[in-house]
Amino acid sequence: MTETTCRLARRDWLLMGLLVVAALAIRLWFMQYFRVISADGIAYVDIARDIMTGQGLARATHYPPFYPLLVGGVASLVGDYELAGQLVSIVMGSLLAVPLYLLGREFFAWRVALLAGVLTIVWPSLRGWSNEVMSQATYITLMLLGVYWLWFAVTRRSALAAIAGGVALALAHLTRSEGVLVFAAVSAVILVGIVRRKFPVGAFRLLLLSWGSFWVAFAPYFFALHHYTGNWALTGKTRIALADGLSYYLQRPDLKLDPHFAAVGYLDLFREYPGYLWHNLGNNSRDCLEQLLPPLLWMLALLGGVIGWRGESVLLRRGYLLATFAPLAVIILFFFIGPEYTQPYLPVLLLFAAHGMVWLEGRFADRFGSRRLAPFSAGAVGGALVLIYAGYLVAAQLPADRGQPYNYTQDGGRYDDKLVGLRLRTLLPRGTMIMTRSGRVGFYSGHPYVLPPQADVAEIIAFAREHRVDYLVANLQLLSARPQLESLFAPLFNAGRPSFQPPSLELVYLGQEPGGLPYLVYRFR
Repeated sequence: MTETTCRLARRDWLLMGLLVVAALAIRLWFMQYFRVISADGIAYVDIARDIMTGQGLARATHYPPFYPLLVGGVASLVGDYELAGQLVSIVMGSLLAVPLYLLGREFFAWRVALLAGVLTIVWPSLRGWSNEVMSQATYITLMLLGVYWLWFAVTRRSALAAIAGGVALALAHLTRSEGVLVFAAVSAVILVGIVRRKFPVGAFRLLLLSWGSFWVAFAPYFFALHHYTGNWALTGKTRIALADGLSYYLQRPDLKLDPHFAAVGYLDLFREYPGYLWHNLGNNSRDCLEQLLPPLLWMLALLGGVIGWRGESVLLRRGYLLATFAPLAVIILFFFIGPEYTQPYLPVLLLFAAHGMVWLEGRFADRFGSRRLAPFSAGAVGGALVLIYAGYLVAAQLPADRGQPYNYTQDGGRYDDKLVGLRLRTLLPRGTMIMTRSGRVGFYSGHPYVLPPQADVAEIIAFAREHRVDYLVANLQLLSARPQLESLFAPLFNAGRPSFQPPSLELVYLGQEPGGLPYLVYRFR
């Protein structure tokens, strides 16, 4: 395949640097509004602590270890795991502008790369998750970097780029378990190009070299997964993730915590839940369209994807970019859609949208251009529109209630969980085991904790005794997920009236933090 770009110019380095600096400044500014760790962030911090204290990867079967490893390394410098997780996400989310710009310049033009980069650094979900203790920002940056290097390798005959691409995609897979699907999909497109003789001689050997470097980087975790799970697999999260999807489908909260629930695999879904896939396909496809882009940008992205299709070479290049969407097809069919699952596909979509915008601008300039309209050909209008839209997106993300006293309605009670946890840190004896439905309450309490099983009252009490639980924290989150424990909330809803409570539980505290919801603390007798 003929090279379409030459060596990076000074302008390209300058633009990438400006995008990274702007992204970093925006994320650091928004950091003040992120006062509470994410639900999954708790698991990442736990794994990071295990790694840094030499306790192994036993808890890294569902969540891969590379992001926690980065968190642990930064925590050793700043002394705080939550802060470290945020800093890793902020830096990696800011660096996303680099591989996105390189891909945009390689597959379209530098102006397309710049416009897509501006949108990416301010896009709400990409910016938001870059401020969380979450792995998405790290994964997206590594994944797109690997995709770029692999393409560079087979088009420029670079062994070093092939190795770098394989390692980057391995690290992406060690960050989120869909990385190998992207690698397989883009490799399939390259194989088609090799068969059609669209790449230079030696492309197949470079592809093999890239896969070899992938396996060298991934092998230690591959053997660790076998050690901890007993299975040879590329990921340890499949059955847990399927249980979450099935829980959503059956409207049964915390199905994976039901001691009577048998884990399911892909084939089990076909046999036992024949309506599952059709339900997911319809609902998830709709949610995906709604969550990824607004209608106007969808139209621009579709336009940018279809214009300029002149021959196999262009088709192959567009197919290579679209291959990065391979994990989304699996998610739509088998799991459930949420912003944290769709955002890895936003940068490439924004590339297509920027391409459509540049093409429209060019047609407008061709039709109406003159000396008076010369700025149109230089992209002034498209750039101005994108900057205005980017400013709007940033302003729209500022919390409307900033500066106001906290109320649980502002964030669904996330900060209230933190306040409750901090209260329990001083209220309960040090080192006591608590049972709570909120991982955040347990995390900020500083006490060891367990989640209650999805079972009847007797089984929950038996589980507590088995795990030497001392206290049960009963908040409204527990009530919504375990309605069978409704009698424990009688002191809140039926104060003064007699109510049944298990004799093994004693109410020791009823509290409510400023702006939060009431909660109860029971002691197991």
